[in-house]
Amino acid sequence: MGIDSVESHAEVPKSAQETRTATTETPRSPSEERFRMRGEGYERRDLARLRQRHCELRAEELEDSDLELQRAWLKGTGRSPGPTGRHSLPASFDGVDTKLAGQVDSLSLGAACEEPAEGRWRREDLRSNAQGDANCETAKAEHRAEVLVRRGHACWREFRYHAALQDFEEAAALEAPGGPAALSLLCLRFCLGVDLGCRDLVGHDTAKALAEGLTQLWRQCWERHARQLRILRPRKSLTGPSEELRYEGGMEIMDGTCAVGAGEATAEVGYRLHVNRRSKAKETALIIYYHGNGEICEEYTNWSNVYEVFPCSMLVFDYRGYGWSSGKPSMANLLSDAEQCMEQLPLLLKKHGLRWPWPGPLLLMGRSLGGMVASHLISTQPEARFDGLLLDSAFATCGHERLQQLKQWLGASSEADMMFQELSNALRRSLPAGEPGQEQLLIYGSQDFLRGFRGPLLVLHGRHDLVVTPDNAKKHLDAAVNCCERELIELDADHNSMAGVTEFWKSQIAFAKRQVRRKQDAE
Repeated sequence: MGIDSVESHAEVPKSAQETRTATTETPRSPSEERFRMRGEGYERRDLARLRQRHCELRAEELEDSDLELQRAWLKGTGRSPGPTGRHSLPASFDGVDTKLAGQVDSLSLGAACEEPAEGRWRREDLRSNAQGDANCETAKAEHRAEVLVRRGHACWREFRYHAALQDFEEAAALEAPGGPAALSLLCLRFCLGVDLGCRDLVGHDTAKALAEGLTQLWRQCWERHARQLRILRPRKSLTGPSEELRYEGGMEIMDGTCAVGAGEATAEVGYRLHVNRRSKAKETALIIYYHGNGEICEEYTNWSNVYEVFPCSMLVFDYRGYGWSSGKPSMANLLSDAEQCMEQLPLLLKKHGLRWPWPGPLLLMGRSLGGMVASHLISTQPEARFDGLLLDSAFATCGHERLQQLKQWLGASSEADMMFQELSNALRRSLPAGEPGQEQLLIYGSQDFLRGFRGPLLVLHGRHDLVVTPDNAKKHLDAAVNCCERELIELDADHNSMAGVTEFWKSQIAFAKRQVRRKQDAE
């Protein structure tokens, strides 16, 4: 069918036909007619596009103006927006309001009030992503806590107690309440004889009760034993601390106190600092000294000329009730006070114009009762804190002996053994699968602490010592299996005449100089 036949069947409006007749005087050729029809098709197509665009613009205007329409309608009716949507309207509203000019399509207005599906899906995706990230972080924290618990028990079995404490503390902060890290931390603190910190640990109420009960029983029995043997013999200073600097030869002498304890049990622990001013700082060791039960720190000024020759500086601490210290001493606060004094050591040295870290080696020394304090400190302080340990006439203790002592003090009918076993079983049940944990929980003594010491050790003891027999020195030497250097020197002296033997001082001087060289080589 040709174009002419199509033209003959087309319905043309009458008005348009009259206009065409009036304006056209001559007939058009077929090609002209074909161009005319094509032009009209373009016009009709453009008109349809314009109409479609007009509808789109009208819809956009409705969407943009729906909020203004709602506000105006709500203002006229005195209503407030409903809880179902951001721009909710009553169901009876049909889009016509006498107070507004014009008429609004209610369906278009309702659709404009709804949130687009794309935005809703995006928000749901963001929420699910955030939840997924939170779950991922929780899973990572739980996994790290489990790894730290395993590593902490491995350090514990290797007698690296301070490293185990750090791992358990970090894991307890990451895990859920009542996890194995908190129980492991509680049990290790119990074994080391430090503050249990039950207030900071969530869950494990039964284990807490067992640990607190055993700790109280041990302290009561240990205090009774100390009174029977008169281990603690405090006495006051006749002169008191001096506020002025003074010199003994080349040693500068300074006195002071450290605040210890908490709450109503606070006290001031005195100390005397001897600083060697005739030697270079890097060539001078600093000895942190804890004396015997019948001595006070100011008496060690009599030996300052000897320590000047080492060359060494020396910081001697008292106990509560000794020298110019306040309070009353006990076997428990001897250890806790020493821990707090070590925490204040950097500030203490800086207060007296000295550098921290100390340029030379930092040595820890304990005599008699002070040996118990010194061995306790090497287990609770960072492994790199002390460059060497010296024990002078110190008595040896271990966890198994302390358990037997506790049973004897409490009698044959005591339940101490069962309480220890229950606490050990609770710890073993809480550990991850495959983690061996610890064979038995005990209250550790000096021998247990020495097993974890990696630095050099010098043990000095008198062959004729009847107060602390020489076999205690051998026990300490045998326990120090991980020391990089260990030496036992037995002298022809008793408990209180060691200082009168030349070899006593020569061995200390040689030990201090070796640590100076070791530290210089390490740098």
